[in-house]
Amino acid sequence: MLLRFSRLTIPPPNLTSALPIRYSWRYDPQVARSAENLWLNAFTGLLAFSGVLLGANVTIAVAVTHAHYPFWTNGIMIGSYIAAAFAATCYLGALRQWAMPFAGDRLEGEHSPLSPPAPLTTPGSTEQITPPLPVQPPLPADLAQLGDQQIQVLRVSIVVVQDLLACLADLNRTPRPSVDYDEVCARAQDSVGRTKTQLRTLARHVSVSGAWPHKEWALSFHSAERKVQQHIETWQQPEGTKLADSAADLLRLIAGKYPSLFTHQM
Repeated sequence: MLLRFSRLTIPPPNLTSALPIRYSWRYDPQVARSAENLWLNAFTGLLAFSGVLLGANVTIAVAVTHAHYPFWTNGIMIGSYIAAAFAATCYLGALRQWAMPFAGDRLEGEHSPLSPPAPLTTPGSTEQITPPLPVQPPLPADLAQLGDQQIQVLRVSIVVVQDLLACLADLNRTPRPSVDYDEVCARAQDSVGRTKTQLRTLARHVSVSGAWPHKEWALSFHSAERKVQQHIETWQQPEGTKLADSAADLLRLIAGKYPSLFTHQM
């Protein structure tokens, strides 16, 4: 019997927040691509204009008859230099996600994704009604007396013990000798070490004389936790039946008291 716990997905960090860019030059992340497109469009137009001026200068240089035509310093070529310099600046603006001049008011507009919802007004009244903040759903009844830190350490412990059971099952299924056996043994050894450390952390939180609200369950937990620790100390590869049985008993004990931490039971 294997108990599984639903893991939360943590979004990746915003790496661009560490770039040395002034906040006033940034667009909102949800509309940043529009600013990038503006810069790239300006870059493309200016680069094309610079190329047209360069082509015109080459055409004139071929058409003139005297040999002292100032190809690199005439007015057309200077205009090409200036257009190319502005094109490079626009390309840099696209890379750095600068706000396009005269378009920065999008952050302040009423359609900005980050702007707070506009206050509501009732017909015929000037009184503004602020929309209520979202209400967090209440905790399940079995977790109502636990604190956030206690719930978190329980969840982490469940995941670690489940990983231990999976590693021991893989170790039992892997034929010996085989190409994968050494790798499976190393994973099982790492999982056993993590389980040993995490269960000690959980045991410090589940204190009979401390803040844990369910004292009778805490006594049963400490008995089951000590049994797992004893089997960890005497565990020898590849035999892991006793350790797997005691770890499964510990998970069943947690699931019996805090079933909402488990999504389903197989």
